[in-house]
Amino acid sequence: MIGLRAAIRNTSLRLYKKQQKKNKHEIDFYFESDGEEVTIDIEDETANVDDVVIKNEDCRKVREALLKLSPDLQDAVNLVYNCNFSCAEAAKFLGIADSALRNRLYQARKKLKEALKGDFSEYDEK
Repeated sequence: MIGLRAAIRNTSLRLYKKQQKKNKHEIDFYFESDGEEVTIDIEDETANVDDVVIKNEDCRKVREALLKLSPDLQDAVNLVYNCNFSCAEAAKFLGIADSALRNRLYQARKKLKEALKGDFSEYDEK
């Protein structure tokens, strides 16, 4: 079962890194050369640093809270939310009933909400 968890984590990390590359800020610059329009892609160095720092800090807090969950709950969260498996697919992958997977997700969300209480005040009232 340890190999399965490693595969889930590795798949999640690969998907996360792929998404990060996709989200890079780029600006297109155009100029004409010999009557043809030429495009130059230049990374946007003016991205709001405060937003990037806050986003990274939020990700770190959530990651730490996820690591405190039991391995069974971590697997359910990784498959459904990071790997985009449906609940039925994730349950089949883990060899459990669909209702058991949904229960694990409920428990994981409940524990994450408690662990992150106060860090994300916009969600505290819900």
